[in-house]
Amino acid sequence: MTELKNKDFFSESIKEEKITFASKANNHKSILVYQDELYSLGLENGKPYLDVDGKKLMFSCHPYEPCLYITDENGFLTAVHNAFDPNYVIEAFFNGEKITSISGRNYDAKDFCIMVEYASHMGNTDISYAEKVFVGSAKNELRSENAASHDLFESDDPFYLLIDDYPDLVVDYCIVKNDREYRGYSSHRRALAYACLKLFPFEEDEQGWSYDVEKAKAEKISADEFFSVVRQNNKPTYRRAFLFPPYEIDYTEEDFEKINKALFPNGTDCLEVYEWTTDWSDYFYDEHNWRGSMCVSVYDRCFDRFVIICASPMD
Repeated sequence: MTELKNKDFFSESIKEEKITFASKANNHKSILVYQDELYSLGLENGKPYLDVDGKKLMFSCHPYEPCLYITDENGFLTAVHNAFDPNYVIEAFFNGEKITSISGRNYDAKDFCIMVEYASHMGNTDISYAEKVFVGSAKNELRSENAASHDLFESDDPFYLLIDDYPDLVVDYCIVKNDREYRGYSSHRRALAYACLKLFPFEEDEQGWSYDVEKAKAEKISADEFFSVVRQNNKPTYRRAFLFPPYEIDYTEEDFEKINKALFPNGTDCLEVYEWTTDWSDYFYDEHNWRGSMCVSVYDRCFDRFVIICASPMD
């Protein structure tokens, strides 16, 4: 009888805690259930969210299957199948409980934050793949290992020796290795973020280009359109940026072809191109007065790498 009473008391305590959570959620709409130097997890205006170093991810779920939807500030959506109902997750952590995935892995709040951050770029994945973030690493090393700036820049590529012969270009290039499964838009955004570290470096004693790559948006265009002489609505072209900057140069079509042959030796059939907006960095200053400003990311399937190409009227 004593054991039964203890169980009843435990059940009533849990019920009381859950009522407290529901009451707080309904009355305040904002609850913080976990926070450290990197992550903040909770409810905002009644909606579950994770803040990762100032970048907000919002959660939702499918009503008929265990599918966690993660939406970033730019509207990019990742679906993690066989995952969690985020409202249940927030309530469990509020009550000091752990949660268990379909694989049997137990999560505390920090583990959940780490898994979500890792999965958020994938577009469409399964919890079993997202949990690979935990394989072979101590928990306190997980994020630093996965977010570290690996050497993704192919700085020894012969292309860079060739481009040194063209010092008057208003076009900048950065070759970025692909170190993950290619997932279209999200992979292009990640490559662009890495390229910005190279193209817009911060020097402590100098004023560099300011940028916020999270504000950049993109649309997919064909390789033929990217290399075309003229585009609809008189949009900026890569060719024009190369050959016709605001000042006079003596580079020719042959130079243009030579550069692109070095960048894309297998031609255009392997290329997937995204054109990005240019309102997220002062590198693209005065874009409205000169039609050469542009930013594109080009994925080459043949080499499994990205080429980021930026053009600015500033020398």
